[in-house]
Amino acid sequence: MGQAKKGAPRAIVNVYGDTGGDEMCGPKPCDKPDCTWGESHRAACEARAVLQWPREQRAEYYEKVRRWRGQEAAQRLIADVRREWEKIA
Repeated sequence: MGQAKKGAPRAIVNVYGDTGGDEMCGPKPCDKPDCTWGESHRAACEARAVLQWPREQRAEYYEKVRRWRGQEAAQRLIADVRREWEKIA
C-alpha cells in the first residue's frame, strides 16, 4: 500500500479494506455534524469537563477565561456548562 501525502486526509478503512466513501475530517473542520475538529466540538468538550469540577474550581476557571479570553467567552462557557447540565439533570 502506498504512502499518503503529508497532510492528506486518511480514509477510514473497514475490515474488508473498503473505505465506503467516507474519509476522516482531517485537521480542519468540515460540515459533518459529528466533526471533532471544529470549535463547537471543542467548546462542548470543555463544558463537559468543567461541569465535573467542584463549584470553587469552576468559579476560578471562569475567572481565568474572563481574563484570557474575555467576558463574552466566559459567558458563553457558563451557558454551555448549563446546557450540558440540563442534558443530564
